[in-house]
Amino acid sequence: MVYAVIDTNVLVSAALAKNRGDSIPLKIFLGVAQKKFTPIIDNNIIEEYRDVLQREKFNFSLDYQNSFIDEITKYAINEPVKASEIVLPDMDDKIFYDVAFAHQNKKAFLVTGNLRHFPGCPFAISPKDFYELIKPAPSGFVLNESRIDYDTSKLMQALYALNEEAQRNGTAGMSEEEIEAEIKAVRHSRASGL
Repeated sequence: MVYAVIDTNVLVSAALAKNRGDSIPLKIFLGVAQKKFTPIIDNNIIEEYRDVLQREKFNFSLDYQNSFIDEITKYAINEPVKASEIVLPDMDDKIFYDVAFAHQNKKAFLVTGNLRHFPGCPFAISPKDFYELIKPAPSGFVLNESRIDYDTSKLMQALYALNEEAQRNGTAGMSEEEIEAEIKAVRHSRASGL
């Protein structure tokens, strides 16, 4: 089994995908539904997911946010981990590093759109490279006997609901820079106690 910690920027990129069929981040979450990999989280990651999805700029309904968080939690390994001593360019990313590092016995990946935030980290991987590891095999090949069909999970229904809302409210297709700015704003607010 493949294990991965999914950075918030990948989650938000999936939710805000302009074209579902072309979205690598959305396809990564589809990999969870297809049992291609198991996500690993802890309560700090769930808190960040929740805080970022609640950003006014994204304009997601609370029901859709909660539905997605509830579903990803069902699929994931959720364990508290010991903080590492690592120093990163953006120390707010440490929560993702620490969880992936603590699960190196499972060879866990850290899937992030910001590889520069994890210099020299051998288990950090881009969404594109991670998708190449988990994507479905060409027809005629059986990659995983427990594979389930597309669109059959409540996880994907919840993610598609967020995506449809983004399409309606005009936030679909936001740039990576805009997404990163919203994530930084959440982290700043949390650090300031706001």
